[in-house]
Amino acid sequence: MNFCSPLRGVLACGLLALIFGIASCGYEAPKFAPGSITVTADTVSAQGDTLEVNVPITIDGTATGEETPHTFADLESGQDYVVRAGQDGFVSTPDSHTVFLTPLENAVASFVLSATALTVTSNPEGARIYLGGVDSGQVTPATIGGINAGPLAVALELDGYYIAPASYTVDIVGGEINVLPPDTFAMRSKKTVMMEGFSNVDCGGCPEMGHNVNDFMEHGDYGTDRALYMKFSMQWPAVGDPHYQHNTPENDERMFYYQSIVFAGIPAITLDGAEINGSGPNGTPTDDEINVLVGAAVDAEPGFLIDVTADFSVSPATATVTLTPVVDIDLTGLTLYVAAVQSFIEYEEAPGSEGETEFHWLFLDKATTTPTLGALTAGTPQSFNLSLPNSDGHISPDEVIAFVQDDADKRILQAGSSIVPVTAAVLLGSESEETQSSVSGGSSQ
Repeated sequence: MNFCSPLRGVLACGLLALIFGIASCGYEAPKFAPGSITVTADTVSAQGDTLEVNVPITIDGTATGEETPHTFADLESGQDYVVRAGQDGFVSTPDSHTVFLTPLENAVASFVLSATALTVTSNPEGARIYLGGVDSGQVTPATIGGINAGPLAVALELDGYYIAPASYTVDIVGGEINVLPPDTFAMRSKKTVMMEGFSNVDCGGCPEMGHNVNDFMEHGDYGTDRALYMKFSMQWPAVGDPHYQHNTPENDERMFYYQSIVFAGIPAITLDGAEINGSGPNGTPTDDEINVLVGAAVDAEPGFLIDVTADFSVSPATATVTLTPVVDIDLTGLTLYVAAVQSFIEYEEAPGSEGETEFHWLFLDKATTTPTLGALTAGTPQSFNLSLPNSDGHISPDEVIAFVQDDADKRILQAGSSIVPVTAAVLLGSESEETQSSVSGGSSQ
């Protein structure tokens, strides 16, 4: 009797389901039933023919002792298997297959092996790779197979970054894993976030804030082209702070500048002119929280870059600050702040009551003059030569930080530093395609 026939079927199947717990009248494989995975590998000959090849297979990182093509039967279902097939001197596309095996399934994991490939890296990683103007579907670092010998145009794209050159032509050597030099592309963030800290050597919680910021700056996800930090020293709870005493007028000046939005207490941190909070001392953010806050702020595109060069071998120290507009932009009424910073100082004995002996990115002095800003035309840089006189031998600057700020709402549009390695001139002055005759060879990983 066919309980699933018309008229009686719906009622009968429902009754069976209620009595016996049957999910449906169709066949359902037992949950414990095994499955299988068939692994194949092909390569493409110089004539364009597809050829089957025999290469070793690994599953979940363990060599199976089998070569392609091969079917692995009676595998436990209901779990993932990571399958790879390949050998030295070839690049497998894809690098691996992750197969979730269902009961009685015969899954297939197919690979294409290439003897000719290109390895592309970038700093930072994660840039999309374009080959011959077409998105390869891969991001750096990657080794890409299935390419032909001869000239190949390579380009990178990464959200939030300027990249130069716009395209780089590589002479691909057939039968090799070609390696593009890691410094082929220069990359720099379109936006640099500016953070300012406020503390004192006798301030409870200030060492912890300093540690959190240092962890972010030294070990976080963002380089100095994406985030900068400068710490001002306050006059309380004790005026004896040696960093405050080094330049009391200008430390006080910055305190009064922000008094309307911060300084319910210290430690305190601002990001692009606004106080930021978190679960650290006195409501300051932890290193992980800073990472999130910077990640949100760095997506802005100010429309110009700031480059800084500094000479500390002369007295007073000098700095050249260059604003390079990417688009037409009017900075009239905004202020260019330029400050000398000591990136690190260590004391044998703590200068305060909190046991803190290491200090980072200390504000020492600002430029003696304040440049007048105005309208900038895209592609036409404007430079300012400035003096930074304050140094006493023990506390001496080794970095200059510059940023453009709107004094009305305290918003910081863009920042730059003398330690940022890639200049706007390199990025924006080299948009033409470059060519090299060949790249270095290597083996696949």
